[in-house]
Amino acid sequence: MKQFINLMFLLFLIAVAAALQTSDQSLANVLDRRTEPKKCPCAFAGSIFDPFVKDASKGSARGFVSYAQDELGCTIISGQFSKGFEDKNGTFRIVDKCDNLLFDISKELDVKFSEDGGTKAFSVKFENINLNCDSNGLLLVECKIKSYYKRQSASGASMQAGSGSSANIDSLP
Repeated sequence: MKQFINLMFLLFLIAVAAALQTSDQSLANVLDRRTEPKKCPCAFAGSIFDPFVKDASKGSARGFVSYAQDELGCTIISGQFSKGFEDKNGTFRIVDKCDNLLFDISKELDVKFSEDGGTKAFSVKFENINLNCDSNGLLLVECKIKSYYKRQSASGASMQAGSGSSANIDSLP
């Protein structure tokens, strides 16, 4: 009787396996399937705000803002400023080389200002901002200007912080 039950169980498993066979490739590779089809290169960029370093930035703000893109195209923007916000207000905007507004992220960053004219550390994940995932990426955005100098770059973006401070968004190794 025990052999009969084992035989019936084996036949039942074979019947179920035959019934569940599919020609659909997505069901055949269930373990390899990703729920997020978008693949972007992981990238890291930064904006250095330092009035004492030539060509680093414009304005009086001093700090660093980093941009980290994950493989889904989401970008985490984080940073901190040590000075330049004595008036306790300021906007944080991302603009192209022609100063056209790309993103105003002041509300999303919700930066807290410190008593010494700087800011507290901030970090926010943005799903609508990417560095180089598509043609709208911050490192790839183009500005239509007449190039008067051979070595003048018209691509890329910059971060504006506070009143009159700005720094380029540069790819970091």
